[in-house]
Amino acid sequence: MYSLILSAAEVVNIIKPEVNYELLFYCSLALSLVLYCIGLIVGIRAARDSSHG
Repeated sequence: MYSLILSAAEVVNIIKPEVNYELLFYCSLALSLVLYCIGLIVGIRAARDSSHG
């Protein structure tokens, strides 16, 4: 188990310099998408509430 974690850490260390910016980009993209969806849901609920009552 420990050797598996160690080898995984080594692989991450090898890949990290190249993937870092790409990973950051995808994380920010996913975060903005989630925030957009939350805003959309809140907006739809607000519109539904105002039209209903």
